[in-house]
Amino acid sequence: DVSTIDLEVLSFRRLANQVFRVFGGLSFNDLNEGGRLLIMWRALREASAFLKVYNNVDDKNTSFAELMLSTVDELKQFAVTPVMLENAADKLQSKYKSLSDKLYDISFIYATFQAFLSKEYNDPSDELTRLADTLENNCFFDSYNVYIDSFDSFTPQQYKIINRIAEQAENISFSLCYDPEDDSGIFGTTEITYNNIKKIADRYNAEVS
Repeated sequence: DVSTIDLEVLSFRRLANQVFRVFGGLSFNDLNEGGRLLIMWRALREASAFLKVYNNVDDKNTSFAELMLSTVDELKQFAVTPVMLENAADKLQSKYKSLSDKLYDISFIYATFQAFLSKEYNDPSDELTRLADTLENNCFFDSYNVYIDSFDSFTPQQYKIINRIAEQAENISFSLCYDPEDDSGIFGTTEITYNNIKKIADRYNAEVS
């Protein structure tokens, strides 16, 4: 007998492409970095009159637009929305006004950037969030065995996807470089990842070994 192994190696972004092909969501209007920078520059010009700290930034200062774009990308990776930033700004207003004002400005710039994007384009940095949302309403991994390798940590965006995989798949396995007996701290990042995976496993009554 000859056994056939149906195996496919995917990154998170290639997985998104596969899922969108099945359930819809493929984007043909993704912006490149130059286009994203232009949209951010437009967002900064539009928002400047409403800002508290960054209202006097020279609109010809491309380095500030690049900084804001990088900031928004990082916020998206950690699943932080403009509303969450604004709420944080409100809570800090009485004791840490300077920080609160900066958070308010960033939330406004972030929201304005998203508003411009939503008119015509898709932001590649939103792709994994869209994937998690799609998997929440559609079962892609039924009867699949999923193996995740070569990671020592995951972003909140990726954890949302892992939760959906754990919920749907027949089996999900992780390969981590981790020694629970080592107390030197060298495996600190991986230990956090291991504990997060255990929490996900507990949520779905799965075992971690």
